[in-house]
Amino acid sequence: MEHDPKTYCYEFSQLLYLLKSAHVDTLQPERLRSYILYCVTKLKYSENQIHSRLNALKFYFEQVLHREKMFIEISRPQKRLRSERRAIFYPQFQAVFKNAMQKAKINKTVGIHGLRHSYATHLLEAGTDMTFIKKS
Repeated sequence: MEHDPKTYCYEFSQLLYLLKSAHVDTLQPERLRSYILYCVTKLKYSENQIHSRLNALKFYFEQVLHREKMFIEISRPQKRLRSERRAIFYPQFQAVFKNAMQKAKINKTVGIHGLRHSYATHLLEAGTDMTFIKKS
C-alpha cells in the first residue's frame, strides 16, 4: 500500500510540535511509547489514526535515521470488540470462542470470521434484509 507523503509529514509534524525544542533524533523507544500512549489516552485517537502516526514515525526512524530496531519495543494498539458490559481484546475473544468450541465438541477448524459468515448466512436464509446484514 502506498503511503501519502503529506500524511506522513502531518503525522510527524504533530510529534515535532509537541516536542517543541527537544531534538527528535535523540528520542528513545520509551519516549515514543509514551507519546503513542498520550495519543491514545489523552487525545482519544482512533485505531486508524494511531496506525497512521506509528507508520509515519516508523518511516522516519527506520528509513531516514536508519535506526532499524526502534519500533520492535512499541506495540500497536489491539482491535477492541465492543460489548455493553465491557470492551474485550480480539485475542481474548478468540480464546473464549476456542474454549466454547471445545466444550461443544466442535472439531472443525473455524475462526471468528467464519462464525460471522455463518451468522450472516443464517440471517439471509431466514429472509433478513441484506442492508441489515451488512450493517451487523
